[in-house]
Amino acid sequence: MIGLLIKKVFGTKHERDLRVIRPIADRINEIYGDLERLSDALLRNPEAWTVLRGHPERADQAVEELLRYDTPVQMTTKWAAADIPFHDRVIRKDDTVIFFWGAVNRDPARYTDPDRLDLDRRDIGHHSFGMGAHFCLGASLAVMPGLL
Repeated sequence: MIGLLIKKVFGTKHERDLRVIRPIADRINEIYGDLERLSDALLRNPEAWTVLRGHPERADQAVEELLRYDTPVQMTTKWAAADIPFHDRVIRKDDTVIFFWGAVNRDPARYTDPDRLDLDRRDIGHHSFGMGAHFCLGASLAVMPGLL
């Protein structure tokens, strides 16, 4: 969207500049979305906001719990590289597999009271940035706006 706006304002002669500006503009847009999402979660949970205001040194843990509580990327699509047994079924090679990260991060088998924002939660271990070979390389940069 921002790329189209820049093209409209400056014309197509600035295509090379657009390749540099667009990823920066897109990330700025994501940061605003992240901050809005995190702020909304804290506003809906005033007790957590009170704790965080009184203990800003807990920001690191708060950001991790907020990422678990309100996952930025809700789903990812992958394709099976081989046949994979899964419970009483088999996911066949080249089948589409959809991972719902928001659901994974709210799994009651993994988290006690998963629908509650709990800044005292230990061993958060969320999957908001994927996992294994598919873990987001920019994860450490992605959490920085929440820590600022």
